[in-house]
Amino acid sequence: MELNYSEFSIGSVFDEVKSTILPLSQVKSLEMDFNLELDIGIQADRSRLIQILYNLISNAVKFTPEGGKVSVYCKKIGNRAIFSVTDTGIGISSEDQKYLFEPFKQIDSGMNRQYGGTGLGLALVKQFVDLHKGRVWFTSVQGKGSSFIFELPVNGLDEVEKSENVFKDSATKVEVSANFSG
Repeated sequence: MELNYSEFSIGSVFDEVKSTILPLSQVKSLEMDFNLELDIGIQADRSRLIQILYNLISNAVKFTPEGGKVSVYCKKIGNRAIFSVTDTGIGISSEDQKYLFEPFKQIDSGMNRQYGGTGLGLALVKQFVDLHKGRVWFTSVQGKGSSFIFELPVNGLDEVEKSENVFKDSATKVEVSANFSG
């Protein structure tokens, strides 16, 4: 998979995800809270960031009982954008947590029959975050809820290329002829 980088505001992504997810949350009378510390500009693949957020938020909505709460938050720390999706849902048992990011792995077939899903959402989240050179992690307490957190570099490819190409751009090409004989 490849990423298509562009520069955009995280606020515009929040607005788009919010308009898609709010009708789903209203069916369950969930309180939805989107909080952006300040509208950060980011260089990333916009459609992949939307998919990451949509997968995490739709899982939070799916696994949060009626009347619960889902909070989405973003802030900038240094050159990283830190996102979190927190819910007051069913949580994940410590035994099942090791399977969360594996493709087609559903942690409880009985629950998934009740809640639906393919088992690909979190695997895709991890793959897209990794492609952006970011990190993803979570905390969860069974019966109390979960928080999924991920971070992405704000400067996208520029940040990655700077560290990898630090010597390539400043190197001087020198041709030397040599005669090696033994």
